[in-house]
Amino acid sequence: MRNSRWLVATYIVIILIGTLVALPNILSPSMLARMPSWLPHTQVSLGLDLRGGSHLVLEVDRADLINERLQSLLQDSRRVLRDKRIETSAIRRNGDNITVTLRDPAARDNAVTELRTLSNPVSLATAIGQSDLNVATPRDNTITLNYTDAGINQYITNAVEQSLEIIRQRVDQVGVAEPTIQRVGSDRVLVQLPGEQDPSRLRQLLGSTAKMSFHLLGQQGEPGVTMIPDEQGQQYPVLDRVELSGDHLTDARAAFEQQSQRPIVSFRFDSSGAARFAQITQANVGKPFAIVLDNKVLSAPVIQTPIT
Repeated sequence: MRNSRWLVATYIVIILIGTLVALPNILSPSMLARMPSWLPHTQVSLGLDLRGGSHLVLEVDRADLINERLQSLLQDSRRVLRDKRIETSAIRRNGDNITVTLRDPAARDNAVTELRTLSNPVSLATAIGQSDLNVATPRDNTITLNYTDAGINQYITNAVEQSLEIIRQRVDQVGVAEPTIQRVGSDRVLVQLPGEQDPSRLRQLLGSTAKMSFHLLGQQGEPGVTMIPDEQGQQYPVLDRVELSGDHLTDARAAFEQQSQRPIVSFRFDSSGAARFAQITQANVGKPFAIVLDNKVLSAPVIQTPIT
């Protein structure tokens, strides 16, 4: 069998190019630094199967999520009825229900109308148009509230989506090349970090609660002011004093403005958080208000009008 000289030459060129491309992977860093700049220097990032590393699966704590939602619903129910001057004998939690006992049964319809303002439409594809809150009237002077299955599933979905972004930010701190961060099923997140051999440190980093806080901005160099970067590296002179902590947030979701269709974020505070937010926005119109997550500025919008 005789091969064409051009075919043999092509094989030789392909083999030489492949050897040059693969060469950086077998050289030490010192030898790689002495190679001419026109030669390839990029090394192949080995995956979890070849390099080893950490494989973690994080899961939403369904029971804890429901418990937090019910606690917020309890506080919001008290606030709404108090603001509307609807008198109650008791508002308490019974298992997964909030039970409202009215002093005057004649106020039941008015109370139901006000309590339904606490509900939100479900945006899941399988339950579009449904409400996340079920309001029932078992007796003339009693109203019960509980979250629907569609509502709970949406809160779990939102928790997973929010966690993905937080996990990505924290993995960047570890400095791992080509991590795998993806959603698995309805309530889990898969995290694979090639080369990271300490899963306990990673578990501590990813398992800690995300810390969100709201701050006013000051002047660089003033006492009580810390320069904090955003995702693009821009520095903000953030006052160390926390005006409002993220612990008071009960809900946050992405949405679109109805008229302009611009993307917006809608969020809800608990009773004390709403009152504090109103005070801050009334006293600081025209000033920027920084939203800080895990010691990084997410945004610093200017307060245009009081939000009461």
